[in-house]
Amino acid sequence: MHALPRPLKIAVPMTALALTLAGCSGGAAPTSTDGTDAASEPVVGGTITVTLPSDPGTLDSAVSTLQVTQYMNSHVLEGLLALDSSYSPKPMLADTYEVSADGLRYTFDLRDGVLFHDGSALDAEDVVASLTRFFDVSSVGKQAKPSISTIEATDDDTVLLTLSSPRYPLLSELASPGAAILPAEIASAAGAVALSAEQAIGTGPYQLDAYDTGVGVDLIRFDDYASRSEEDWGGYAGAKHAYLDEIDFKFVAEDATVVNGLTAGQWQVSTPGNDQYDVLKANPNLVVEPSAGGVVNTIVLNHNEASVFSDPKAREALNLLLDKTALAAASGTSGDLLVPTGAFASPENEPMYSEEGEDVYSDHDPERAAELFAEAGVTRVRMLVPTTYPQMVAWGTVVQNALSEIGIDAAIESYDNTTVRAVATDEPESWDLTFTFINGVLTSPSQVNWLQPTYISSYMNADLDSLLADYSDAADADAAKAVVDDIQALVWDDIPSVVIYGSKQYAAWTSDLQGFDNFALILYNSWLAE
Repeated sequence: MHALPRPLKIAVPMTALALTLAGCSGGAAPTSTDGTDAASEPVVGGTITVTLPSDPGTLDSAVSTLQVTQYMNSHVLEGLLALDSSYSPKPMLADTYEVSADGLRYTFDLRDGVLFHDGSALDAEDVVASLTRFFDVSSVGKQAKPSISTIEATDDDTVLLTLSSPRYPLLSELASPGAAILPAEIASAAGAVALSAEQAIGTGPYQLDAYDTGVGVDLIRFDDYASRSEEDWGGYAGAKHAYLDEIDFKFVAEDATVVNGLTAGQWQVSTPGNDQYDVLKANPNLVVEPSAGGVVNTIVLNHNEASVFSDPKAREALNLLLDKTALAAASGTSGDLLVPTGAFASPENEPMYSEEGEDVYSDHDPERAAELFAEAGVTRVRMLVPTTYPQMVAWGTVVQNALSEIGIDAAIESYDNTTVRAVATDEPESWDLTFTFINGVLTSPSQVNWLQPTYISSYMNADLDSLLADYSDAADADAAKAVVDDIQALVWDDIPSVVIYGSKQYAAWTSDLQGFDNFALILYNSWLAE
């Protein structure tokens, strides 16, 4: 039986009490006392403030696919496995795992001494309940669920997954943020509903201290964190050191406010829009670098029968109409931030990147686009534009102008990102296109949200289903890569959504923040120089 979680402050943040060096988790190194530069060794203590563009409303990545959700919950929640800096799955809460020769039995032995933030010890029943929820609720988990026969605790420290058929990407899927392990009673009680702040109980190096809706999230060090020892895995995997006392995330939508606050030292880390990159890069008091991996910027097309883009001719027309270079330029994306490709994965993500369909992606023919729109009977396109992201506002203007130039009325409704998602979900007949960006280093084609039938775009394709099944059945990396090529070819043949370009995101941070390697805004292992 798990102990009840301690009371959580939901609306009124409180600064964490000062913690002694002896209480630092994960084997934190002391401040230098031998006359060397203190900034060269980790320093324990201090609070940093990090800005994010929007409030996702939850830390639950089983329900929310938003990047801002993952930015925060990667410090709080952990899974059986985690992706390292090369995006390969490594054990996290699992000590070791074994896969049977036929690919149908996955045995996970859990690490000893791992505690949840409520003080209870991790055991196999927690894993069973959490993975059951993952396969039922998460979009990634739902893709895997048909292959899962049973999930059982064979003893307190061992979990056995039995599959009905082999699934090549399963280990990577279990390393996804939606597969976080929660106390069993929380996982069972939450069901398909997003975790509340009180339910965000994990095993990570930081725990949730306060969630002030619309304002921010405060995390404090978890004194009893049990770190892995592997210092060289990087990414989300291996050793995690909670050097900082507190990490405060603040929701700040306006880029001008973000930049001004960063320059003034009001916060230490921000991720402004790409059009601010050169300005911040010129500031000698800041470190500004592209993040690891990248994102795939996409126009999401609605396949509801009430949408004009349920017609493949209209989808082909939109792709032909749009000048992707102009779209990138409008958002300030150029130079080392621009990745001019139509792939659904970043080029550095070799197992998932494909050049299939690049000729279709790069084809630009407004006259032919006008003809196809006319054949499809399209006279009006309804656009949902998320104001949370300046680049999406810029994209909306470019798309609206391009449609207007060929005589098509482009009606824009603008809301914050959360509202756009709600409208698109609750009123599927009211819109034709919106915008998103996805992680370019996803580890399975099934993780591309706009290829999932449960996503707001409602895209369904029997050929895609067959290819995804082939990917699951792949015997090795070469066979899997061949299927990725086929899926990428299908994407540019049927155009479920329009990839407009890839790009690097970046972070800007003050020079007193040390140890921050800018991998997906991970802030454990970082410290403030004295």
